[in-house]
Amino acid sequence: MKLLALDISSKRIGFAENVSNDGEPYYHVKEFTGSREERFCSMMAWLHWQMTHEWRKVETVLYERPICRGLDATRCLWGVAALVEATATASGKAVVDMTASSVRGYLSIGGKNREEKKEQVLAWAEFLGYDVD
Repeated sequence: MKLLALDISSKRIGFAENVSNDGEPYYHVKEFTGSREERFCSMMAWLHWQMTHEWRKVETVLYERPICRGLDATRCLWGVAALVEATATASGKAVVDMTASSVRGYLSIGGKNREEKKEQVLAWAEFLGYDVD
C-alpha cells in the first residue's frame, strides 16, 4: 500500500511516503510563505499534486490530528486538516487522522537500536540545516 504521511502546521508540512522504487521511505518538509490565505492556497495546490500525480499512486493519506494550542494556531491547524481531508477525498484516496505520536513514528528514521536511531535522526536534522548541538 502506498502511504503519504503528513505532519501539518500552518507554515510547513512534514511528509513521508513509501513510494520510492528502492522501498525506502522519502522524508521532506515543504515550506509555505505569504499571508495565511496565500499559504492555504499553495498548500491545497501542493496537496492536490501530491495525491494525484500519476507516478506516485498514493492510496492512503495519514495526517496528524490537530491538538488544541492557542486559539489562532488551533484554527489554522484545523483549516489545514480540512484541506487534507478535502483534497484526499476529492482524489479518491483513503484518509486517516492519527495521533501525533503515530505519525511521528512513521516519519522517524527506522532502526532497531535506540542509539543508532537517535544518531540517524540527528544526522538527518543536521542535513536539513538544524543546529543539533
